[in-house]
Amino acid sequence: MNNYFFLDILKASFLKYIEKGSRSNEKLKILHGAISGDLSERLKTANDMGGHYTVASLGFDLGAEQKMIGRYIDKAVDITISKDGVIVSGVAVKYVMGNYMQNSNNYFENMLGETANIRCNG
Repeated sequence: MNNYFFLDILKASFLKYIEKGSRSNEKLKILHGAISGDLSERLKTANDMGGHYTVASLGFDLGAEQKMIGRYIDKAVDITISKDGVIVSGVAVKYVMGNYMQNSNNYFENMLGETANIRCNG
């Protein structure tokens, strides 16, 4: 995915946000689906070499987030990559739409906690 294509995806996602409102997950289906599609294309080479990778998210493949097992709590992750049916990686995508100065710091701290929870579980 090049920068221009990604900017078009962000634009489409933002327009869906305006159309459907802040509580709708429709904006995420566009964004997560595009990122997942790109990751899946990039993993085709690994699949051709004997790996069995799959990508899951809203708007792509299974159409839903998958849960990763955490040390303290399990976490539904925006985009997951599985190898042979076992989740090996997760990608969180945050969509800051309002009060950026306050929320950007909160999102960063929250993502650190989520990462620590999952990594502590191995």
